[in-house]
Amino acid sequence: MIRSIIVDDDELSISVIEDMVNQLDDFDCIKTFQNSLEAYNFIKSNDIDVIFLDVEMPKMGGIELLKNLKNS
Repeated sequence: MIRSIIVDDDELSISVIEDMVNQLDDFDCIKTFQNSLEAYNFIKSNDIDVIFLDVEMPKMGGIELLKNLKNS
C-alpha cells in the first residue's frame, strides 16, 4: 500500500484530492493537513510515500516544506 498525505490550505481542494486518492486501490490517504508546519512534523516522524502538496500556502509554502525536509 502506498501511504500518502495531502497538504493544502483549501478544504475543498483537500476533499477533491482525497476523493480521487480513495478511488485508487494501491493508495491510502492516511492524513490531511491545512497547515504545512503540522505536515512537516508529521512527515519527520512517519513513513510517507507520496505527498500531494499545494505550492502556495501561508507561512510555509509547499516548495519551502520540501526544502526543509531535504535539509533535515
